[in-house]
Amino acid sequence: LQRRGLGRVVSVSLVVVLAFSAIGGIGAAVLTEMKNLAIDLPDHKQQIIDKINDLRNATKGPWLDSVYDTMDGIVKSIKGPMPAPNPNLTPPKEDTPSSSQPGAPMPAPNPNPAPPKEDTPSSSQPGAAPPSVAFSFLPFLQSVAAPVIEGLASTVLVIVLVVFMLIQREDLRNRFIRLIGSGSLINMTKAGDDGARRISRFLLMQLLVNTSFGILFAIGLAILGIPYALLWGFLAGALRYVPYIGSWAAASLPILWSIIVLPGWTQPLLVVEPWLFGHSIGVSAVALLISAAFWAWLWGPVGLILSAPLTACLVVLGRYVPALEFLSVLLGDEPVLERHVTYYQRLLAHDVDEAAAVVDEFVESHSADEVCDQVIVPALILAKENRDRCELTPDEEKLIFKATQEIVEEALLPKQQAAQQAAGSQPETDEEASGDWPVLVFGCPGHDQTDELALNLFARFFDPNKCRFKVISSTKLTAEIIAQIEEERPALVCIAALPPRGLVHARYLCKRLRAQLPEQKIFVGCWGLKENIERTKQRWLAAGADKVMTTMLETRASVLPFIQAQAHVQRLEPAHSS
Repeated sequence: LQRRGLGRVVSVSLVVVLAFSAIGGIGAAVLTEMKNLAIDLPDHKQQIIDKINDLRNATKGPWLDSVYDTMDGIVKSIKGPMPAPNPNLTPPKEDTPSSSQPGAPMPAPNPNPAPPKEDTPSSSQPGAAPPSVAFSFLPFLQSVAAPVIEGLASTVLVIVLVVFMLIQREDLRNRFIRLIGSGSLINMTKAGDDGARRISRFLLMQLLVNTSFGILFAIGLAILGIPYALLWGFLAGALRYVPYIGSWAAASLPILWSIIVLPGWTQPLLVVEPWLFGHSIGVSAVALLISAAFWAWLWGPVGLILSAPLTACLVVLGRYVPALEFLSVLLGDEPVLERHVTYYQRLLAHDVDEAAAVVDEFVESHSADEVCDQVIVPALILAKENRDRCELTPDEEKLIFKATQEIVEEALLPKQQAAQQAAGSQPETDEEASGDWPVLVFGCPGHDQTDELALNLFARFFDPNKCRFKVISSTKLTAEIIAQIEEERPALVCIAALPPRGLVHARYLCKRLRAQLPEQKIFVGCWGLKENIERTKQRWLAAGADKVMTTMLETRASVLPFIQAQAHVQRLEPAHSS
């Protein structure tokens, strides 16, 4: 309305009038239905009496009497026998006249007793004026008018507050931003947008779900023949705004009414409440339950209704205000630990089964290379960092390495082998089958056993019929590694160097290889590297590396074409020699 040329005050006034008019119209319709229900209730008096008698008769019987007698005997045995009365104590005096004592003379009867007074002596006479009834205005105000006036005053206050908040919404927003701090405009703007989006989505989904719930509820009751189905449907939709107990309260009303008005007991049992789930607002289920209990304890039913929006606002504050980050961690539904951290923590706790479950869940929607890059390798880097800080014992490190190898063999290798079989399902030609196959590739650990384990995992992703991937032990010296490479002459040397430590030693190995074997192809995998990637690549290239990759997926994508090209060269060499 404001964009169409109307002023802000006029637009706000029209919106408020229309909104509260709609609410008032719905309320009037509901009150009319409830009035008709109240008028219809006395017609079912006999049915109510009959069903109460049925319930009373159902609670009678010899088996219930025996239960009652047994429970009564148990209670009496616990309490013990009642103490005997003391004969020395005088009984209390009764409110009897002294003439009741023995020997006292009886009073003579009154020969002319006064007639009893009637309740309305003057009204029974024809033409008599009705008695005057004294009306006190103050008790009337206290009992009837005061609650009505208080409710009207609260309603008017809410309307006025809504009007002024809508008129001055920009001013209130600017004051809130100034209160938090104008130095963090980006975070505050994002927090405001995020909070408004969450609450708007929550209210919209609540409206859609509750309206659908009420409509379906009314249709179901109408099919079952329950009177006033529209009224019960509206109350069901309205009561669903109260979390957890609203649905049960909505179902109890038509069930109670069906018990009252319908004959027998079979048809009321067919009234079943549908269970619908609300839209997620970014709050965990446990946190929402605890929040509902807290706000209900603090503000009563109003707090129970507002618990979900208030909790969503707290989650937004925790996400964008660093000092309140604990709120987002405690109340949010997003994972607070990254997947590789969870995997590593489970291995530290010696819970190999749950660690394998983490990998199994991730491998369902990702390739084997992605699992290694996003779960296995980051976990090995964490183990490497903890070992360098002397926080990880050698036994714990061995357990982590062994469990990781077992998990990879059980979870990743079957999927990788299936992919290789699908890729190699086409029959090989005679030229492909008659060559020096497979191609020899050396894997050189950059520094320690962690690099060696990563290379062993990487080597499992190659078809042994096409690539003979040989991993050199991390215990060998640099001179021994170079001597073995000179002796066996592999087509490719792949150096693995996991950060943060060991990169210097791995670059030294690369420099020695390039100095002694200038024609040797050298690929370097700095798997798990997240910082200073370009500068690190330049250092490796300056040290003599041909290619530098930061993920296993990227490394395998570079190694496979090289192997295929080298295999083609090996097939051509016998032909040229002949």
